[in-house]
Amino acid sequence: MNYSATANGSKKQLESVLGGLSLMIISTIVWVIIGEVTLHGRDYWLIGALFTLIVLSFLVFYAKFHSMAKKLPEEPVVANGDEKAKSKRFTIIFIAEGVGILVIKNVLANTGHDNWFIASIALIVGMHFFPLAKVFNRKFDYFMGAFVCLVAIVGFMLISKGFPTYVTTPIISTGCALATSAYGTMMILKGNKIRP
Repeated sequence: MNYSATANGSKKQLESVLGGLSLMIISTIVWVIIGEVTLHGRDYWLIGALFTLIVLSFLVFYAKFHSMAKKLPEEPVVANGDEKAKSKRFTIIFIAEGVGILVIKNVLANTGHDNWFIASIALIVGMHFFPLAKVFNRKFDYFMGAFVCLVAIVGFMLISKGFPTYVTTPIISTGCALATSAYGTMMILKGNKIRP
């Protein structure tokens, strides 16, 4: 995607940034809640406090970009086959990710390996970035995918060495929250380049 500042397409670009930033806000919150619930305050809620500040800063930028988008004129709707194809592929990837998570949860629960679930989610989430990188032509997604998969692998290694869930789950969830925070920061940087 090209986020260069142009008069034509600025509203659409801002809406794309808003969509990406909202997904990263939600994802960061979910990962932090998973980690903090598992920690039961063993970290004195420091991880939660840190990521609360990050999420609040994301919300400030979300409000800024939303306000900017409202001031921009509506653009004519142009039927773009490429955009429709990208949207369809994104939907397929998203559905496959959800189905993969449901299947792995079922398999792990039925084999007595529920403790592998969070690492498995992280691996599936990491893997979904690779086809997204191709669909949206974003190199950053490859780095995100590799980082989140690495976090998942570290989680699997710790679990296999017998570390308890209250150690492994926060490590995995904090790594994933760092990744979503990095992605949110990238969206903010792109949004700041767009001029009304």
